[in-house]
Amino acid sequence: MSKRAQSFLYHDKGQDKGFVAKYVEHYRTHYKAWNTKHAIHRNFGYYEPRNIDIYYDMRVFAEGRNEDEMLRKFTNQPKQELENILNELTSANESLKTFIPELVIQLNSFYDNFISEVGVKVQYEAIRKLSPQSADSEFWTALIKEKGKVQLPGENYTKNVCRTLKNELESEQSLNTFLEIKAGEYWAELVTKILSFFGEK
Repeated sequence: MSKRAQSFLYHDKGQDKGFVAKYVEHYRTHYKAWNTKHAIHRNFGYYEPRNIDIYYDMRVFAEGRNEDEMLRKFTNQPKQELENILNELTSANESLKTFIPELVIQLNSFYDNFISEVGVKVQYEAIRKLSPQSADSEFWTALIKEKGKVQLPGENYTKNVCRTLKNELESEQSLNTFLEIKAGEYWAELVTKILSFFGEK
């Protein structure tokens, strides 16, 4: 994966915000009502009556909900470059003409697995970072206590809970950095799998 692709996964670049900032903005707007957010907080990230699971949400968000978002967006070009290299091999070596199309199909399968594997890692890291999912958690208690709290000038419920969530996801090893590291690791595995078809390691 290119350095440019990696940097976009976790740094703000003008209008391109990192994963955590974009997810928290999604959380703010998608679960618009304060009482929905409060229900999520009281259930430590879940709210079964509405089928809400913020950890799974983060997985989907990290993967990219379409080809123009997050991991899908920033790995699309490296994937295309790899596919182009494979296709160019057919013109360089006549004997590869039947082999390469099958390998390109395999590449697409590896790529789908890559996206899914990184997303799952982000999901479980989010669960770890926001643990314990119980009343013993200072993080969840702080969110729950925002209900009915007297706000200082310029503050409001949504702003406060989103800031607290963002700070927690960016604490210790930021979830931004975690996503970058896992994307790099799993991309290297994908390339290694492709090279193994040529007897390379």
